[in-house]
Amino acid sequence: MVEMKFKTNNHKTILHIDLDAFFVEVERVLDKRLRRRPVVVCSDLSDRATVSAVSYEARTFRIRSGMLLPQAQRSCPEAVFLPENRDLYQDFSRKVYDIIHDVSPVTELASIDDYYADLSGCERIYHPFDDWAWKLKKTITGETGLPLSLGMGTNKLIARIATSQAKTNGLVQVLPGEEKKFIHPLSMIYLPGISLAIRSRLFEMGIKKIGELGHFPVSLLVKVLGKTGEDLHQRANGIYYEPVIEKSVTKEITQRADLPEDSADPQILEFHLCRLAGQLGFELRAAGLKTDRVTLRLTYSDLKEGAVTVNIATYTNFDHELFKAAKIALQKIFTRRVRVRRLMLSTPIMEVMDSQFNLFARNSQLKKKHLYGSIDRVRKRFGDNAIGFGVVIQPLSKFNTEKH
Repeated sequence: MVEMKFKTNNHKTILHIDLDAFFVEVERVLDKRLRRRPVVVCSDLSDRATVSAVSYEARTFRIRSGMLLPQAQRSCPEAVFLPENRDLYQDFSRKVYDIIHDVSPVTELASIDDYYADLSGCERIYHPFDDWAWKLKKTITGETGLPLSLGMGTNKLIARIATSQAKTNGLVQVLPGEEKKFIHPLSMIYLPGISLAIRSRLFEMGIKKIGELGHFPVSLLVKVLGKTGEDLHQRANGIYYEPVIEKSVTKEITQRADLPEDSADPQILEFHLCRLAGQLGFELRAAGLKTDRVTLRLTYSDLKEGAVTVNIATYTNFDHELFKAAKIALQKIFTRRVRVRRLMLSTPIMEVMDSQFNLFARNSQLKKKHLYGSIDRVRKRFGDNAIGFGVVIQPLSKFNTEKH
């Protein structure tokens, strides 16, 4: 267990909460026999399934997220391999969010297993902050059974880096004025928000530690990386302005495609992406819901992962509009010359469809709505793979896609 402090107080105070090995620990809450055993949670249990989460016991066998299931089984035959249960994990995520939200002025869900709380201005209530954080940690673990790590700092960036150094099950607090002293000795891998391509470029420039980036002439960084160079220079010096924004746990629809063979062919990737967008749209329409964003996650054959979110101008549940956003996401994220193993396309459920749609929509929108209504009826009768739009040109049954 880690506890570190790096001096006091009248500044913004941000707490980052990260649930350790979240999927695995949820499974352990439900089945005590899994404790202290190597446990691996996978997308499913097929030969092309990939690893989603790994217990710390299993990590000693070099099993990593994104690894193919057969490879993980060879690395640790005695491990327990379980399929994902996304609905269950979202339920636990909601429980943790509710606990934090009940005691924090502003709570932000950053992902299914990490959260931010802005405690600024609450010194009289929460002082000393580290003692309060430990009590919160004890409450969360007591009510859910889940272990977690905490990081505190003057902004979200510092708090998140602090959490990475608190692993596992600890607390690291970086006090005002100590930001550079804390982050500069750390490897660049601990600086969030840097793509693999940019990190490789910086490595070629001899930049391996955060401090080296922080001391690098900003004019040269801008020359090499454009405006991104200036942003990275600020991050490397602990400067970050994004506020904690109230965001709660929302139901998320996720579709996944495990490719039959790893591929770097954009056409093959777009083919799968088209299917995923169609399945997202179908599920949204079936529930009478819309969304205004999609998130694309890629797992590469070298087990590296990346994710990007693209906003959509208006709320929609039309396949072609979801696919358009997904293609933009693919163009943004697929910058490495490495084959892709898995694609995941997800969206939060944003709003219930307006019952007045028919009264105010343009004719083109009405036509699209009627078109997708017909498509959905065919899918309901003959299956998800019965019909799709133009880009789908291969037999759909060949491909392994799965809903969560």
